[in-house]
Amino acid sequence: MIDISSNLIKGELEKYIQDNQNKIFIIADKTQKSKYNEDFKSKNIFWVFELEEASAKDKIRYINEVLQQNHIKINRNCSIFNVMPNNSYDKIQNDLLNLIVKCKSKNINKITDKVLLENLKEKVYLKEISKRKSGIKELNNLEGLVEVKQQVYSIINYIKINKDRGNLPSLHMSFEGKQGSGKTSVARVIGKIFAEEKILSDKEKFVEIHARDLVGQFVGWTSKQTKEIVEDAEGGILFVDEAYSLYSERYSFEQEAIDTLIKLMEDKRDKICIILAGYTEEMQRLFNMNQGFKSRINFHIQFPDYTEEELYSIFKKMAKKENYKLSNNIKDIILEYFIKEKQREDFANGRSVRNLFERIKFEQANRVALDTTQDINLIKKCDIQNVIYELSRKQKQEKRRIGF
Repeated sequence: MIDISSNLIKGELEKYIQDNQNKIFIIADKTQKSKYNEDFKSKNIFWVFELEEASAKDKIRYINEVLQQNHIKINRNCSIFNVMPNNSYDKIQNDLLNLIVKCKSKNINKITDKVLLENLKEKVYLKEISKRKSGIKELNNLEGLVEVKQQVYSIINYIKINKDRGNLPSLHMSFEGKQGSGKTSVARVIGKIFAEEKILSDKEKFVEIHARDLVGQFVGWTSKQTKEIVEDAEGGILFVDEAYSLYSERYSFEQEAIDTLIKLMEDKRDKICIILAGYTEEMQRLFNMNQGFKSRINFHIQFPDYTEEELYSIFKKMAKKENYKLSNNIKDIILEYFIKEKQREDFANGRSVRNLFERIKFEQANRVALDTTQDINLIKKCDIQNVIYELSRKQKQEKRRIGF
């Protein structure tokens, strides 16, 4: 039996076979698309075996075996398994050989993403590693929230270690704080980190609803509606905003939604992370009236208000993202505005910054439209002063109406 190299063209292959008629020839066609297989078969020249492409699972097993033979371990979350199995066996063998040689020369006995970055500097690995770590980067890049971030890091580590020990804890959480304090942003990042770390699945799934979405309009609808929403979010995060709106002192559709949700939080504790969010006092009232939530929610995170400096930093990031330039003399007036606004009961943290920024953009556009010599990307102090003056005037008018 002689193995025929696949790089022989048809004419050369036919001549080779004719010159060696006392031999048996077998060709293994891994592509299953050979343009001359049928022609050879019809002449009964040799047998053609069509082999199916190896599965990713087979390739992963091969990668593990080769590295084990060379006494090299692989970090469980290493990106090698997200990229290398997508290649052909030839490519895998070549990459593994290069990797093993470099590991041996540097006395490395465990492959991590850092090892891949340093030793297999191909774009596909760089892209995959960058994608896998984007959740932590996003969390780090969020403005302020120092204590919240530390708590999230601790929670992620706790979950990962317990999962490795074969005991995945309940993932359900409560986020408590004023509006605009970053609850939704952090929840989204946690969903991304969960996917990157394969806590529930490797798919990034985030479903955001208002608590009232769980409540049906007619008898029998609420339980079914709640189950469908939870099932839709399985494998990821279900973020329930203003969860306290389910609070009720009598049995109602809201209480039916709570009862159904509590049961599902237990039944699907290893399939979903449900995050209940809302104002601190209202959330505490909800939990006190429904002890089932307390026993099923493993992690409670308090979201403080942003400081004036953090709010100003958020403002600058918004401007930079939309390619605006800011005059050097605007910081004091904006800080003063935020100090006063934080005393208001309806102050909305990041949302208040967004509202101010949108009004300033509108004011700046009107100014530039009247004088085409102005820089269309520059926000001046006068733009901010005009907006703050107008907002102050409207607030005074509202107070007069309420007083009357």
